Formats: sequence, C-alpha cells, structure tokens
Amino acid sequence: MASGEDEPRNCAVCGDRATGYHFHALTCEGCKGFFRRTVNKSTSLICPFAGSCKVNKAQRRHCPACRLQKCLDAGMKKDMHRFLLQCLTGWGKWTGAPYHLEALGLQAGLRSPQELSSLPVSFVVQSVREPWTTG
Repeated sequence: MASGEDEPRNCAVCGDRATGYHFHALTCEGCKGFFRRTVNKSTSLICPFAGSCKVNKAQRRHCPACRLQKCLDAGMKKDMHRFLLQCLTGWGKWTGAPYHLEALGLQAGLRSPQELSSLPVSFVVQSVREPWTTG
C-alpha cells in the first residue's frame, strides 16, 4: 500500500508535477526556473489582460506577469532567492549543508518548509553564517 508520501504532488503555480520546495513553495522545475530568472531581471511585468490570465501547465508561458503573481500568491519569496544567491556566490560552495540544515531544525524534522517561511530572515542568515565563522 502506497503512503501519501509516494503520491505525486502538484506545483502550486501551474499544476505540473512538483519536484520539491523552491523559494518556500511546492513547485515544478519550470516555475522554479521562471521565478529565479524573473527575480534576477528585476523588470516590471504588466499583464495586457488586467491580470486575468490562466496559469496552468499548458498555458504557463503565455503571460509572465500572471505567472509571477501566481508564484507570489503560492508563497514563493523573493528574499529567499537573494539569500540563496548570497550563500552560493558570496560565501563559497554550500559544503556544510548538513550542518546548516541541523541549525535550522530541518535534519531532525523539527521544521517544515512552511514553518521556515515564517522565520525571520535574520534568524536563517545567522543560522547559516555561524558554521562559516572561524574563531
């Protein structure tokens, strides 16, 4: 008998098969990449149809403005993108990942990704920064 963990989960943005939590939301690889690229560009997107476009697997590429809004509505966080970018480019490779996960309470299953999204960014930054500090 299959457990609920084995069942495929859907992307909160477009409904495609989700591959995991990306930027605090359960999404597919396509929406993860779209969000990362869009946040990197920092351009304003405007929907020509007053924000009423459908965003699903078949039509997710039709209106970037509505897709970005749906990403944000699904809980994707722009600040998490900047944080991860800083970790990967500013501090070197993410080699101490198990320690960081433990510091955030993930390894022991103490916090879910949803609970982490409610933590102050300063707490997350401090939890990750401490293992890199030499004393």
